Amino acid sequence: MSRELHTFDAALERVTHDITRIGNLLRDTDRYLRGRYSATSSAGGWRQFLQEDGAPSAAGTSCSVTALVAMGVARTDTQLKGATEFLMADACADGGWSKPRHSGQFSLTLTTCMSLLALADMEVPAGHPAFSGGLAWLTNAQNPDGGWGGIARDGLSDTTSTAYAIRVLTADAEVESRARAQIDAGVDWLTRGRSDTGGWGVRGDEPPSLAHTSHAVEALLAAGRPRESLRSAREWMVRELGTSPLMPWVEHYNFPDDYGESVAATMRSERLRWTHLPAERSLIALMKLGHDPRHEIVGPLVEDIVRRHQGAYWQVQSMPGTAPSWAVVEAVRALDVYRKALETTGYTSVFREIADVLVERMSATDSENVTLRADVAVLEERVAALETARETRSRIALALRRVRAFCTSPATLATLVIATTAALVVLYLQVWSPEAEEGDRMIGVSTIIVPALALLEMVRRRGAP
Repeated sequence: MSRELHTFDAALERVTHDITRIGNLLRDTDRYLRGRYSATSSAGGWRQFLQEDGAPSAAGTSCSVTALVAMGVARTDTQLKGATEFLMADACADGGWSKPRHSGQFSLTLTTCMSLLALADMEVPAGHPAFSGGLAWLTNAQNPDGGWGGIARDGLSDTTSTAYAIRVLTADAEVESRARAQIDAGVDWLTRGRSDTGGWGVRGDEPPSLAHTSHAVEALLAAGRPRESLRSAREWMVRELGTSPLMPWVEHYNFPDDYGESVAATMRSERLRWTHLPAERSLIALMKLGHDPRHEIVGPLVEDIVRRHQGAYWQVQSMPGTAPSWAVVEAVRALDVYRKALETTGYTSVFREIADVLVERMSATDSENVTLRADVAVLEERVAALETARETRSRIALALRRVRAFCTSPATLATLVIATTAALVVLYLQVWSPEAEEGDRMIGVSTIIVPALALLEMVRRRGAP
């Protein structure tokens, strides 16, 4: 039992250690983001690359807002309120959000989605002009096939953009009820693009990846799909994590050739990049799918994220020396959902494990007790038999002692002497009677001598000390 209790204590200590370690990392991140806040005349925010100086951007600000809210910072915080004001003022004329250099040309689906998610995190009402304008742009940007692409109605739907759009449209109950048709169309597009293995790629005709599968899983769960319907995706991720390196996955987006005059000629050959982080994305998806946070496949994901923590921000292997805001929010969300899983199920799983061990031990002990009880019953039977034999021997010994006592008692001896003497007298008279023959006399003499000698021996033993 002591060995099981030691294992139990060690498991509890590991859970507590992980929760404490994550809490320390998030506090470091909070301090770093505070120091990188860029105030403007009326608001403020963060750059996309946090190590840089200059004016904030929608991408950097939305990522930082979501990260801080996930870390538990109050929405009344001065910096968060300033960042919210910046986001609402930074929307493009078409209602969406874009990168600074593209804001006069077009809005980007992912930047718009991240900005709307940040506003939703700050509980901005869906009827606010900035929020409603962003939602209008997003619903109008949906492609005819039901998915979303990098820009509005580009005919190049991809998993990441579609997943982000679904998450936005399901973030608010009122919005979700109004956008049910768009959500269902997006879910249908994702469902059709699922590979036979259970995972998702950039699009249905491309090999699945951990990052895209994670995005699809998160969106489908947000849309109300049950976890059980995504079991094959979880199983594929677990298999893939056992063999694939946790390297960033860079997705490139090329503007369509026929996008029209809305894109400047100098930009038509430009490519947008979106860097996916498989460790963070996989951890988010697995925890949302209810995977055991203490499963052997989860530990390496957490350690990979922790290892890349550079004191305050998270490093991306393909971009050394930079502090991308999108890497911060992905790491914070992954560690936050992992910590919550530990707090809600980690301790429970430890108790369940020790309970299973104890039940197994008790079952084995019960089996051993049955055997022991059978052995004890046999021993009891043998003891009873021995006790019976002992009692019999005791009764015989007692009888012998009584016979001996009777035989050696003075009364018995006196009786024997008298009886023997009388017998001798009778024999003597018979032997020496005139009618007795010579042979009979010899026999009589012999008969007299034997009891006489026996009588003398009895008297001698009685008198012996």
